[in-house]
Amino acid sequence: MKRSAKLFLLLVFLAVTGYYMLQAPPHPTTSPRISINSILASERNLRPATLSLKKLRFPLDHGLHAESSGEIWRLIGKLTTDTGKHLAFEATFVRLKLDAGQSERQSAWNAEQVFLFSWRIMAAGAKPYSDRQQSREALGLAGYDSQNRKLWVYTREMRFGDGNPDRFAIKLDVPDGTYPLSLKFFTSSLVAAPSSAAPIRYYALSRMDARGWVEIAGHKLSVSGQAYFDHTWGLLPATGGQLVRNNFVLQLSDGSAIVLSQSQRRDGSGQPVNSGFVIQPDSKTITLEHDDIEILADATWTSDESGIRYPVEWIIRTPDKSILLTVKPWDERLETADLLVSWSGPISISGTLGDNPVTGFGHMQLTGY
Repeated sequence: MKRSAKLFLLLVFLAVTGYYMLQAPPHPTTSPRISINSILASERNLRPATLSLKKLRFPLDHGLHAESSGEIWRLIGKLTTDTGKHLAFEATFVRLKLDAGQSERQSAWNAEQVFLFSWRIMAAGAKPYSDRQQSREALGLAGYDSQNRKLWVYTREMRFGDGNPDRFAIKLDVPDGTYPLSLKFFTSSLVAAPSSAAPIRYYALSRMDARGWVEIAGHKLSVSGQAYFDHTWGLLPATGGQLVRNNFVLQLSDGSAIVLSQSQRRDGSGQPVNSGFVIQPDSKTITLEHDDIEILADATWTSDESGIRYPVEWIIRTPDKSILLTVKPWDERLETADLLVSWSGPISISGTLGDNPVTGFGHMQLTGY
């Protein structure tokens, strides 16, 4: 293993694939429907993004980066209600620039960018609830308010900062729908990619304490737990392609986290390419290059809807067995079929780090199958 942060940018697929599920049905008062694929494939978005080579500055860099063609903010985590019920969630905001031909400059919907929101929450063994919205940045329906550090799509909001300079804070509000909620997240630890000329920048808040409330079946329940936040901006890749990608965020009971990505040709030819990093409890990082980590499928599940067979159980290990983890889904039946057919959902983790047993919670995305 090499102690370096240079391979952080290889892991942005963990954030980027979050937008694959964001082709939303129209809101009752939504702006005109647009094709997300057409935005990603446009000439503007295929040109290298012009990103300034600067150190990250907070709270400024929590917000919108107008020079980039696309941007993703993502929260994933596990909550426990005051009645002992466990919930897993994922919340994603996406911003994409529009080409001049897509922005309808002569209409009331004149806008240079579109915002999308995706929300998913589930209890162990239960069917997940999903909420998706999209809108152009027009008529105040979506956007980013730099003064109040607020990101929103319709009534869904994410706010950054709480006036305390010694910690990072995020507030998420989903005031309506089947699972209304209000959550606050706090941490003092930052994991960031170094300044780079690469077309993507990325940072993560790897272990945020969470608390707030969730309404279930008309009952408002207090919740607490932990979450992982990451923010990516720059040149986002178009969907599709000939690769399958298996992405993991693992939060372990010893206070560490492991972020992994595996890519392989869809036809199974060639060797898979593995990359990732370990975030230690003190927030120092250890980069995992291809030969440092093995990511091995251990069991599969076949979707009745699509007929696709997904590898849903995994063994993750280093050659010297200093990391030996088993990954299993909360529920196998978590295929999504919106913009791209894929598998996405919470996972349970057990195994060892060195000689010490660990358990954990995480999130897995399987795309391209």
